[in-house]
Amino acid sequence: MRHIQEDDDAHDQYRKARAIQVEMLRDEIIDLVEQPLPDDPKMAQAEVARRRLEAEQKDKYVRQLQPLGLRNKADDQNNAVSGTITLKWNDTESV
Repeated sequence: MRHIQEDDDAHDQYRKARAIQVEMLRDEIIDLVEQPLPDDPKMAQAEVARRRLEAEQKDKYVRQLQPLGLRNKADDQNNAVSGTITLKWNDTESV
């Protein structure tokens, strides 16, 4: 870890590897959610609860690894949460 902190090239490679890890975790979450449930209703309910817990934990870890988004740049995060949306419907406008 000290090497990564001291060497800019190593830090860039580390950040890229973490970005790839985040994408893999997101794919795991999607795969987890898309798996078929058991036929037994009680087992299905238990499985949904288990999957929800696992998905939430992985999502929390993803947000810790990449708090600034995929490219890990503050500009991306700021653009994602601010801005104006204009909707037009039959010559009327809402902001």
